[in-house]
Amino acid sequence: MYAALLNSTLVLAISEAQLVRTGKKALNQSAYQCPNCGGRVLLSVASKQAFFRHHRSLTTGGGEKAEHHGLKLTLLAALVANGFPAKTEVVLAGGAIRADVLVHSQLAFEIQCAPLGLAEYRQRHQCYQQEQIRDIWIVGRRHFLQSKIKASQCQYFRYAPGWGDYYLEADYARQRLCLSYQVHQAPISRRLYYFRAYFALDDQGLAALWQFQPAEQPVAFSASREQAYLRQQIQQRTRLGQEIAAALYQAGLTVTDLPDQLFRHSRRPGTRNPVLQWLDTKKHSLQ
Repeated sequence: MYAALLNSTLVLAISEAQLVRTGKKALNQSAYQCPNCGGRVLLSVASKQAFFRHHRSLTTGGGEKAEHHGLKLTLLAALVANGFPAKTEVVLAGGAIRADVLVHSQLAFEIQCAPLGLAEYRQRHQCYQQEQIRDIWIVGRRHFLQSKIKASQCQYFRYAPGWGDYYLEADYARQRLCLSYQVHQAPISRRLYYFRAYFALDDQGLAALWQFQPAEQPVAFSASREQAYLRQQIQQRTRLGQEIAAALYQAGLTVTDLPDQLFRHSRRPGTRNPVLQWLDTKKHSLQ
């Protein structure tokens, strides 16, 4: 589609793309409409010939495939509008993987909307490492962070100075990116503490994301709350509770023997809790 309606006036994709590329307007911040059906359309500037495409709804049966496809094209357009030589579906590692969006020779974005097993993730991540390409994963709504971490989310975290451990989400319906940064996990429980910043899923939003430099903010934990959580896990004989109870028994210790400092400091998302690490150290010292 090479033309669309903007405020009841027909505009050409090539003309709108020129305004975006010269910085006179932001990508897809205008309310473009299809001349035929009146539905929302988005401008794509990621190819030599600019064009408009329909904004696919996620509530009409498209589901995760529509979400993935729409995010991929929208992200590609935003990158190209920022001057990156980005491409989609690039075959790498001798055909072992296909990059969702290859930004340049050293950076790729993977967009994950559907479930992904740990083994498949590791295979794709290792292929990127072999190619010396940094892979940053942007997740769809299925994987959005809540107050507690899930095992399936751990693989998508990345680290950057200033941002600390961070997590990138893309909301296709709202056309925005969410950066969860300085993410901390509680010492024992699955509870997460983090800060959030939102950016439009367009060229200006992407530029603002690159330049985002938040101040570092300390996170304090309640040691008594974490201790109570541990006792609850042991009493309820959960998997974690049984593992810690067994380690305490082998070391000849009880929960009250654990140092308070183990319950006061955060850990990186998805890493082993400090109580088990400390008990491992005690176990080795006794051997």
